[in-house]
Amino acid sequence: MNHTNQNLHTARRLHNSYNYVEAEEMYRALFLENKDAFERNDNVFFLKSINKSRINDNSSTYDLEKEANFVLENFNQEDCSNRIFIDPYAEILINIAKQYNNRTYYLKAITTIWNLKVDFLTTYNPVNPNGYTYSLKEKWYSSFIDSLMGMEKYDDAIKYVNEAMLELPNSKSNAKLWIRYKLAKIYHQLGNYEDAVEILEDIINVKKENYIYKLIADNYYALNDYDNALKYAIEAVLVNKNVQNNINTYMLLGDILDKKDLKEESIKHYYLVYTYRKANNHRIEDNLSQIIEKANLDMDNIDYRKIVKELIPLWNELKYDNMVRYSGTIKKVFEEKGIGFIRNDFDSNDTFFSFKDFKDSEDFIYPGTKVSFYIEESFDYSKGRESTKAVEIEVIY
Repeated sequence: MNHTNQNLHTARRLHNSYNYVEAEEMYRALFLENKDAFERNDNVFFLKSINKSRINDNSSTYDLEKEANFVLENFNQEDCSNRIFIDPYAEILINIAKQYNNRTYYLKAITTIWNLKVDFLTTYNPVNPNGYTYSLKEKWYSSFIDSLMGMEKYDDAIKYVNEAMLELPNSKSNAKLWIRYKLAKIYHQLGNYEDAVEILEDIINVKKENYIYKLIADNYYALNDYDNALKYAIEAVLVNKNVQNNINTYMLLGDILDKKDLKEESIKHYYLVYTYRKANNHRIEDNLSQIIEKANLDMDNIDYRKIVKELIPLWNELKYDNMVRYSGTIKKVFEEKGIGFIRNDFDSNDTFFSFKDFKDSEDFIYPGTKVSFYIEESFDYSKGRESTKAVEIEVIY
């Protein structure tokens, strides 16, 4: 084994040991010295090392551009359309485009991934500990659509959404679902609020994320439908109670409650936003400060957590305010799964429930217990269809 081949072997060993920085440095030195010595597998491992060590949140825009040019000048894209191989050439360019999009350099993102042949990209979905991830073809469409949205080229973005719906197979990554979510965001930006709601209400049956609830609430608010806006905004803050993630939703709730003439409740939400921003030294808009000052509230208060605790009962009250409370009897219990069924007194149908939605002691969860409950829309993942479940379950003594 000659000196170059020995070093290539060492570089590969470093890569396989997750020492990506060292591997990349050794590969690059060897490549600049004698790139003709690199066989196909050496190129693959070199590109993988570049992707792992140089394409990340800490990379400067200058370095990203330099790496993109280096890859484009020295390597070629492989046809992986019918393979499960993740072409590192394509992966690097797509990851660089993602970094550009994150930094709002949308034109740079487009010009980077435009070098790729879409028909060559694999539709294979890799698996990591969190489940199935996007294929490179899914990532290409997602990134390209993000770039067009960032540049406010909404007609072009809609064109590529529609193309993605036709070109991409259904996959376990749910990429097509999230691309439809991007379409809903486009419709919102264009003022097509009803079209946005139609898409989002379909998505929320599968993915109950707070930002999806928030966007539905935004669209209903724009339609002056304050009841539905309130319903979905409340869902947003209850499904994920992280204060930082919900700041914009708290502001929206303040606006909605103000429109519904619930002034005291409205100001409480504005105050939550104010105290959080003050506690974290964030900018506070003049109009928000004026609202708090006019309400004679403590302008120096930073205990936003206390306000959240005070608001949680209100959110639950508002959530179920216009819902019918049913009564029934627990019919079946599956303790090992933490689930069961309630026979509804209203129509004698069986309603699914989870132990976590039982408000009293679990000692009462057994067949024959009389309970009251609300019925909420749900999704039955085992059967892949919309369903219902009992929530806020309480024992009737």
